Amino acid sequence: MKVLVVGAGLSGLVAATEIQAAGHEVIVLEARDRVGGRVFTIREGFADGQFADIGAEIIYHGQNNIAELCAKHGVELSDEFSLGTDVPDLIFSGERLDRAAAAEIVNELRVAIKKTKPSHYESVAQWLRRARVSEPAELLLAAIAQSTPAAPLRTADAQELNVELSWGEAYRKIKGGNDTLPRTMAEKVDVRLEQPVRVVGWSATGVTLESERETHHADRVVVTVPGPLVSELGFDPVLPVDKVKALLSLRYGNATRLVVQYAERELVKAAIGSGCFTDRMPGFVMEQSVHQGGDQIVI
Repeated sequence: MKVLVVGAGLSGLVAATEIQAAGHEVIVLEARDRVGGRVFTIREGFADGQFADIGAEIIYHGQNNIAELCAKHGVELSDEFSLGTDVPDLIFSGERLDRAAAAEIVNELRVAIKKTKPSHYESVAQWLRRARVSEPAELLLAAIAQSTPAAPLRTADAQELNVELSWGEAYRKIKGGNDTLPRTMAEKVDVRLEQPVRVVGWSATGVTLESERETHHADRVVVTVPGPLVSELGFDPVLPVDKVKALLSLRYGNATRLVVQYAERELVKAAIGSGCFTDRMPGFVMEQSVHQGGDQIVI
């Protein structure tokens, strides 16, 4: 059986390697000039061979599927590190709060979440109106919601608050940059770059994919691009109504990440710690160069 996979992000590459391992022919079509999708590492322009991940950044405790994927493909993980204690560093009004003041704000939120439990389909903005927390607590919550899920308060899921208010856990990164994993996986399958798919023709007898360069025929297709992008593809015949509605209901957050390299590593690290939240832009500042050599620091 011949299978086409649309998208060379991690989902597409996992699908492709598994399908190939099962003995089928597989081709991956990727619109961009690189693999990895939302896993993206940049190396140009940094001194001392340092780099920055501007897509997916850290592997959280419990994300065993990523750790297992790395082990399966011979990709090394960094040593464990944390973003501090159970209370994050906070810089409000240009001043770094002491540990007691930061703990008071965090504890206020934790108590509020237990007392006023977030409901299904309730946004953070809606929950804040019910919880009536202080302004500093609101500012911290806004920084968290707009950094981790990268969503405005009116759409960020309030039920995720318990997860986002956890610090001090062990995290890991992929040695050499997070795109090492998708690049390693892509070496094992047939990936065609710069082939944006425009139309997916499907029937009981097979599929036909039209890209800007050529037309591909196969028995099956696996579409792995993000939901909003799937909605932009032309399907012939059109997808069933329930699938179209499901795709249109998907919402992805938008985030801007600014990466800067400084020469004064210890000075900057003393100012921001391993990572800190602020009441301004950017809402979250984190060291990118943990486990990287060199005298500089990337944040």
